[in-house]
Parts: sequence; structure tokens; C-alpha cells
Amino acid sequence: MNATRDADFAEFVAAQSASLVHYARLLTRDGQLAEDLVQEALIKVYLKWNSVRVSPLAYTRRTVLNQYLSGKRKRRVDEVAMGDRDAPTRLDVETPMVGIGLDGLTERERAVVVLRFHLDLSEQQTADMLGVAVGTVKSTSHRALGKLRRTLVQAEQE
Repeated sequence: MNATRDADFAEFVAAQSASLVHYARLLTRDGQLAEDLVQEALIKVYLKWNSVRVSPLAYTRRTVLNQYLSGKRKRRVDEVAMGDRDAPTRLDVETPMVGIGLDGLTERERAVVVLRFHLDLSEQQTADMLGVAVGTVKSTSHRALGKLRRTLVQAEQE
């Protein structure tokens, strides 16, 4: 039974690891931290693999999100000097303009934007993933999109 479980898990990791790392990079804005988050999430998922068979991708995404929002880890992004806003590891996800915009968001705002507009989740699904009310998702999304819009307008004017 463990051999089958291991084979199924290995197949899942091979098929989904690239998209999970991309998702984590959008959240963290740091390639190495994203890989670390995915690695830790996959360890947790592996330990519960038999109970997450119905929707392993959704469960794994939720685990990555929880790791990201947990605050238990010291994020290297916070250690980057404010004058070093153009660090390549923080701008290599999506386009540079999107990267700059995402860098200006709080963790929760970034999570809402990534869940709603990268993963294309509904407001209700996003609220469920974050464990908040739909109204919180709406207001956070509105605030985050306003910040992104202002960042893009300012960048175009420069």
C-alpha cells in the first residue's frame, strides 16, 4: 500500500510542482522562499496523502497559502533593504510591472489578488481558502487593485 501511495504522490508532485512553485512565487515574490514553502507544504501533504485524495491540488494550494500566511517563518523578502526594490529575485514572476505592483501589497492583499486573479477563484472560494468573510475578500481586493492601479499609473508617468 505504501508503494502505491508513494507512486501516486510522486506522480502528483511531478505533474503539479511547477505550478505550485509559480503560485508560491506570486505570493512570496521570492523564488527561493517559494521553493521552500512548496517543499514544506508537500511534506505536510505527503503525511496526509491518504486523506487528501479527493482534491490534492486544492489541499496543497491551501497548505502553501497557510505556510505563507503563518508568520512562523522569517521571510527573506523583509530583509531586503528598501533601497533594493529592484532585486531580480523579487521581480522575475510575471511581468516586471506586475512584480512591482505585487511588492507594494500586504501579504493578505497579495494572497487575495493571486487567488482571485491568478487561480481565478470566486470570492467565496477565496474567502474559504483564507478563512475570512466574503466581504473581507471584496474590500481587500478593492484596496489591492487600487494600489496596483496607482503603481502602474505612477510607473507609466516616470
